[in-house]
Amino acid sequence: MNNRMKQNRNLRPSKRQKFKENNREAIYSSSSKEDKLSLKEFSDFQVRKAIAKIREEAKSKKRSELILTTVLIGIVGLFFTYAIFSKENTVKTNTGDNTVVDSDTSSPILWNGKLSEPLLLPFLELYYAPKIENLDSIVQIGKKVKINSRTMVVDSSTTNILFFDSNCKLIHQLLEEDGFITWMYVGPVEENLGPKRNLFALAKDDTNNDGLINLKDKAYLYISNPDGKDLTKVTERRIESMRWIGSGNKLLIEFPNQDDFFNQKKQKDSLYGIFNTETKIMRLTNQKEEITLP
Repeated sequence: MNNRMKQNRNLRPSKRQKFKENNREAIYSSSSKEDKLSLKEFSDFQVRKAIAKIREEAKSKKRSELILTTVLIGIVGLFFTYAIFSKENTVKTNTGDNTVVDSDTSSPILWNGKLSEPLLLPFLELYYAPKIENLDSIVQIGKKVKINSRTMVVDSSTTNILFFDSNCKLIHQLLEEDGFITWMYVGPVEENLGPKRNLFALAKDDTNNDGLINLKDKAYLYISNPDGKDLTKVTERRIESMRWIGSGNKLLIEFPNQDDFFNQKKQKDSLYGIFNTETKIMRLTNQKEEITLP
């Protein structure tokens, strides 16, 4: 029994040959040396060349990503610059038979409806208040009113505009008799252009003979002084777009081509008009090249 125990102890792995000795590499394996994995060795030159190639590919990829990011940022920047510039002194129109401003709107302005607290006109030390349909101007108080921040009026219910001086004293009413006002716009926006004028899309008459003056009636483009006085019709035609030009005393108006309204390639032949806000005269032209922009 003692001999057998001694023999068993001699068979333990700890009693076998140590690391790198002949029998150590196959201590727990039944495979032969011929079946073992053989790893290929590379020279130092090959290793350095492979590392340099990997680094160069990484740099090239990073450079491409940087160029792509720069291009995308540039495109986005140009888009926002164009959006800001094009909207700064331009009013987009063209919705059905009515003249309305661009439909993009931000959050509405909440107004308490009190005529003693009218709204400030942009760029001017004057105030205004939209008169709401079916409400007398005297009792139009004490209720929350949503003012569209783009159109400056209460959507689908503005019948007149009241103008106030810097002390909030009523100085003028835009229309002698209530009509329907789709939008109001004060421009030019740029500080070095002027003088400022008010533009309106408004219907003064019951053009569809239904006994009411509302959104269904024909709205025309009007212009007035900042205080609402000297209200003048600019044109009776439908408008595609308009822009302040010159020193801010002229409006460049583009009318849609009635024959090719849905053909954008032929829109270059649209009729243009230049309205002088001082003389109240409209000059028409078929060639945009004749128009000198600032």
